[in-house]
Parts: sequence; structure tokens; C-alpha cells
Amino acid sequence: MPQCRVPLLFAMLPLVATAAFGQSLELRTAHRQVAELFEQGRYDHAVPFAEETVRLSEQEFGAEHPTTATLIDNLARLHRLQGRLDTAENLYRRGLAIRMVALEMNHPDLAASHDNLGIVYTALERYADAEEQHWEAVRIMGHALARRPHVIDQQSRLAALYKARALYNRARAFEGRQRIVDADHLYEEVVSLFEMHLGADHPDLASPLERRAQLLRQMGRDDEAAELTARAAKVRTTKSP
Repeated sequence: MPQCRVPLLFAMLPLVATAAFGQSLELRTAHRQVAELFEQGRYDHAVPFAEETVRLSEQEFGAEHPTTATLIDNLARLHRLQGRLDTAENLYRRGLAIRMVALEMNHPDLAASHDNLGIVYTALERYADAEEQHWEAVRIMGHALARRPHVIDQQSRLAALYKARALYNRARAFEGRQRIVDADHLYEEVVSLFEMHLGADHPDLASPLERRAQLLRQMGRDDEAAELTARAAKVRTTKSP
């Protein structure tokens, strides 16, 4: 049975906001309810309101509109965080299909859709599928950033995090094939990317640190493993910025 709990590595994501223009009061109110319940961690209570935002968006903007895709992604995230991974996958695929038609081929929102699917596949332990989705997100962001290679901003940070997730899943696949040294090197790179773009004490570091500690124990490097385990425990209790 696949592990259904979403790893902390991928859980610290904000609910996506919708465009403010052209929305009815009813849609804005429903979306505000979703956002408030999401912040309170009351995901199950938020689902009916999220479903309502999708219905209203389909009425106001159309079923194939990017705003509808964003609201579908919000609904998918709520299901994912409750372990309803098959439902989340179907919703993320629906949102991706809309964006593939409605947006230009290298739009950052397309990258986000692929990244979200990768997150679901990680939780399902489908590491090769997850890696493929994250690398597609990296490819799209690479095109988006090519026009301004020396600019460091939210998009460049997202691209780096997509890369870290792709490498994380490749490392998990290597573990399954007993390529312990290769997996260790990848986890080390993931940690480096997270440190650079999230900070040395960010809670998302906990998962790759713990995975690497397990590998180091298998290689007989117990002292290093103990240090990483202690650090993982410490950052896991840190409040995400």
C-alpha cells in the first residue's frame, strides 16, 4: 500500500489566488472561505467551498478558462493533503489539460501543473513518473527564464525547487535499485538547492536530510547519519516562512 501522507518536503505550498478582475461577489466569497479554511488546516471543510468556486468559475469564465484551471488546482491540493491521491491526480490532469490549450507552451502555470502532478506521484511512490513531471516543469521554467538569465526572483527560485524535486525522485528511484552512492549524491544536491533557495533552517529540508541519513547508515557512516538526523528533527519543527 503506497504511503498516502504527503511528505513535508512538498506540503508547504500556499493556496493559489485567483485573478481579482471580473469575479462575482459570490465567487470571491467562496474563494475567501477556501483560503481561510486552508490556512486553518481544515482541508475537508474547505472542499465544498472549493468545489463551489470551480462551478462558479465555469459559469462566469468558462470550463476551459485559466482561472477555472487554477481553482481546479486548489481543489486538487485539498484532496492531496488529505491523502485522496487518485482524486487529486485526476483534478491536476484536468487543470493541466485546460492550461495546455489556454496558455502559451512555456507559461509558468504549465510548469506548476507538471510540478503538482509530480508531487502526487511522489506520494504514490511512482518516482520515475514524478521525476518526469518535475523535469518537464524545469524545462518550461528554463524557457521562461532564458530571456533574463541573471535575474533572481520568484520564478527562478521556483525553477530551482522544481529541479530539487526532480532530483529527489531520481534519488528515490536509485534507492529502489540499490544505487546507494548515487542516491546519496543526489540527496546532497537536493539539500544544497533547498538551502540556497529556502534557507538552511527551512522545514522542507527534513525529508532529504532524513533520506540521506538512512543511506549513510547503510554505508556505515553512523556519525554523519546521526548529525543529519538531529538536524532534520530540528528543521522539521521550524515554522515555514
